[in-house]
Formats: sequence, C-alpha cells, structure tokens
Amino acid sequence: MEAMELTQDYIRLAFEKYNRLIFDGRLPLPTLKLSKARTRLGQMSCKRGFLKRKPYDFIISISSYYKQSQQEIDDVIIHEMIHYYIAYNEIKDTSAHGKVFRSMMAEINQRYGRHLTISAKTKGMEPTIDKQPTTCLVLAIEMDNGTCYLSSVNPKSAHEIALTISRISSVTSHSWFTTQDAFFLNMPRVRSLRGRKVSRAFYQEMMGRMKPLEFPRM
Repeated sequence: MEAMELTQDYIRLAFEKYNRLIFDGRLPLPTLKLSKARTRLGQMSCKRGFLKRKPYDFIISISSYYKQSQQEIDDVIIHEMIHYYIAYNEIKDTSAHGKVFRSMMAEINQRYGRHLTISAKTKGMEPTIDKQPTTCLVLAIEMDNGTCYLSSVNPKSAHEIALTISRISSVTSHSWFTTQDAFFLNMPRVRSLRGRKVSRAFYQEMMGRMKPLEFPRM
C-alpha cells in the first residue's frame, strides 16, 4: 500500500471518525500529538493523582517516523484508543494488553475488518525521512572477558555515561564515534550505560566504518 503523510490534523479526524464508529462517541478528545518515536508506533499516556483520583491529562501520540499506509496508521490510532477507553473508564485489566484489551481488539478486528495487533515490530520498516540520515553518537565498549558492546547514546547523557565508564574496572577499552549507519537506526538512544552485545568480528567491522570522535577523558 502507498505510504501516507501523517499530520496532526489527520490524527484528530481519524480519532473523531473511530470514536463515533467504534466507541459510540463516548471518548472526549484527548491531547493528540505527532512523535518521532522509533521503537513504538503509538502511545497512550495519562496522569493519576493521589487518593485514587480519576486518571486525567490523556495524551495519544502517533509516530510519523516510519512510512505507513492509511490502513496501518488507522490501526495504530485505534489500538491507542482502546488503551484510552480502558483507562478513561477505569476498567481493570490483567495487564497492559490483558484480557479486556485483547477481547476488544478481537471484536474490532472481526466487526470492522481491521488488523490490530498487540505490538508492532518496527524492525525493517522504512523511515519517512531518508534525505538527511540521522547521525548517531556511538559508544564502543570492550570488556576484560572479551565481550564487545555497541551503544547509541543520547548526546545529553554522554558525559554522565563517560563518568560511569571511568569507574568500571572491567572495561578494558572504550571509544566514541559518530555514524549514520543503518544498524543504529532502530536502537534506542540510551541515557545510561547499556549496549547491544555483538561479535568481535562485527565489532571490529563497525569500528572501521564509523568516524572516531575525540571525547574528554573523565
């Protein structure tokens, strides 16, 4: 299917459409946002006060980072509307995607011919913006047992992470790089010392493909 350009206006129109069609118009319009999330296509959030106050400040965010058809976008919006319906009506469920959620999802799929799923895998999806590749800050770490890690770091957390590394004796070497390599496209930009374990051969290959970055020693 042809990819659709997602806008905030479209999210609102789709919300109003499916609110009438599926939820009998019972859901108040929440705050609707576009996001550039890479690890999730949609998110519903709300706040809860003390003393069992009703949930409030509902927000539905839909990611425009990946190319999706109108049908796929609508499925994401409806998915988040189910979360909103359950939270707004304070319906108890067994988990975030528990029995109530799954029952509603199955009914909507069957009745309206949708293709809602519990979770969507973003791996392999094509980004909407490919003219200006994202530059990632990468930390390469080698441990004293030979294990190698690569991590895409949030630049705002780089100094704190560098300080943490300086205190870990089992880290034998670490280097900082910048890269636009697709390997890091779907990796979360970490704010703490975490990374993806890779083979030594792949580690060395990536070291040769990335641009070294001088980083102040802690």
